[in-house]
Amino acid sequence: LSEDEVIDKTEEFKKRYKNGESLDLILPEAYAVVKNICRRLMGTDIHVSGYDQKWDMIPYDVQMVGAIGMHYGTIAEMQTGEGKTLTASMPLYLNALTEKATHLVTVNDYLAKRDSEWIGTIFKKLNLTISALTNDIEPHKRKDIYAADIVYGTASEFGFDYLRDNSMATTKDEQVQREPYFAIIDETDSILIDEARTPLIISGPAPESRQMYDELKANVSLLVKNQRDLCSQIATRSRKTLLNLGILDEKERKLTKQEESNKRLAYQDLWQVSKGTPKNKILKKLKENPDFRAELEKIETYFHVDQNKKEKASILSVLFIVIDERSSEYELTDKGIATWAKLSNDEDAKNDFMMLDLGYEYLKIDEDKNLTDQQKMEKKVSLREEDSKRKERSHNLRQLFRAHLLMEKDVDYIVDQSEIIIIDENTGRPQPGRRFSDGLHQAIEAKENVHVQRETQTYATITLQNYFRMYEKLAGMTGTAITEAHEFKQIYKLEVLEIPTYCKCKRKDTDDKIYMTEREKYLAILKDIKELYMKGQPILIGTESVEISEKLSRILKQNKISHNVLNAKNHQREAEIIADAGKKAQITIATNMAGRGTDIKLSDEVKNLDGLHVIGTTRHNSRRIDRQLRGRSARLGDPGSSQFYVSFEDSLMRLFASPRLTSMLQRFRPKEGEAISAKVLN
Repeated sequence: LSEDEVIDKTEEFKKRYKNGESLDLILPEAYAVVKNICRRLMGTDIHVSGYDQKWDMIPYDVQMVGAIGMHYGTIAEMQTGEGKTLTASMPLYLNALTEKATHLVTVNDYLAKRDSEWIGTIFKKLNLTISALTNDIEPHKRKDIYAADIVYGTASEFGFDYLRDNSMATTKDEQVQREPYFAIIDETDSILIDEARTPLIISGPAPESRQMYDELKANVSLLVKNQRDLCSQIATRSRKTLLNLGILDEKERKLTKQEESNKRLAYQDLWQVSKGTPKNKILKKLKENPDFRAELEKIETYFHVDQNKKEKASILSVLFIVIDERSSEYELTDKGIATWAKLSNDEDAKNDFMMLDLGYEYLKIDEDKNLTDQQKMEKKVSLREEDSKRKERSHNLRQLFRAHLLMEKDVDYIVDQSEIIIIDENTGRPQPGRRFSDGLHQAIEAKENVHVQRETQTYATITLQNYFRMYEKLAGMTGTAITEAHEFKQIYKLEVLEIPTYCKCKRKDTDDKIYMTEREKYLAILKDIKELYMKGQPILIGTESVEISEKLSRILKQNKISHNVLNAKNHQREAEIIADAGKKAQITIATNMAGRGTDIKLSDEVKNLDGLHVIGTTRHNSRRIDRQLRGRSARLGDPGSSQFYVSFEDSLMRLFASPRLTSMLQRFRPKEGEAISAKVLN
């Protein structure tokens, strides 16, 4: 067939579908048409994300299998780098022939824009329209976006438009979406499991504002500072005691009864500090020693027993606030509450932690024979107002303490142009326009001294689970789905289909290197970076937060090593940084932003230098995110390697390392700068 005859097949397929032929019967020819167009595009320059790239893709047989599976409503698990983006083009083309809404849902705006430009070349060639739905599209243009045969966009954009259509639009013309028909969800596990924990909420300003963040923030800040100072004093004193006893110098000598008692008290005080400020620097430094860590675990176990609860409460009563880092909770002690009342120095502060028993108060009013019915009513109204004021004040207070104690700048959020921007914990991307609920966002605004916006009320809400169940047909693709197969089947009725790889993966995954301290870990990372930099091999360094990416950047600058940083603060340069990341001697430091879906192209020169080397600076809470980071190298038969570095100061190890590991380290403690490495520890 000539090229024009192949292009005319689109109209022929549409007519056949309208005449009653099923998509299943059209599938072999439709997929063949897509493959034929890909072959004809070979060597053509395509403009993607501001750069020209040569088209070099023709679907392989394994991609065809994945494409067939997706048409029949399964999740295709294809290893990273196996070409999921191209695979999706076939079921999208086939289902768009129905002229019903056909969507590809991806994890971020960058991928939606990139893939609609890259794969959109096929659809445009075949006379189908394609559009990208991103955060910056204005409301009046969205109807035209949805009118396209195929729409690429993020889950939140599709979900929020559905909410706007069904809660704010007053006429049919104001609604932008068409009836949902077919959707392929790229990075299915991220969207349907990780992101689905947070519902989509459209909110607006509340009619009246009672918030008191500005008037409460100074005293909250002062109380938190008092706690920090107290814990620092206790930690310094305990460290001095242990130093005097020769325990920190590891000089073995027999202790007297009094010295044993002092040692026990010093350990107990340090355990107390771990409950007051878990990230205290002295405590973190001491925890590098496995003997010290074992002592703290012994104390924790001792106080976990019911008969020792009173003793535990008595020790913790010295603190103002007790923080449980593992469950991300805190509570004020009696001392903390009393200090709060003193600091505030007003009548309301005494009642901040006491709620009214309205039933009892109403009964007292009703039983008062000296009051008329009118007076009783007025008293009850005034009591109700007092109760609601107390509750609001107490809630504001709780959220301010949460903002100070549990929310970290450059980890959970960034401050950009006097605005608090949430960082998505799974993708590392900024989430402009989104706000923490229940007044937590306002509390963080007060903490960071930016303008506190008015509280909001919910207009409409939907979970991603419920939104995606509205599609007539649903499919997905990801590199990490089989571990969650049971959940996909139970909630979404989706089966997971494992697709074999086209090329054997050539990536060399080495065992994790585990160091006792963060300092040793960073020195080891720096040493390895220097070696690879001299060799000319490109490196991608994955970090868990903006804060760590900036810290590592400072270390490299001090060592005069040129590099790029990709994080939530400079996401505008993403396309440019990714385009350079595969070049010779290029070092890229990135948060999770450079994880899912990021395709780093390598030059032939780099392939001869063993390809891209991925460095993970810690292990993430989700094993799938680590696998996605590894998957940026050795894509589709390219060479590559990966190495993760972990230290006992990392939050994951600090909170969840088992006592068995501690006892093993007590027996086999490595020398300074030496790593522990074993398959069983990965």
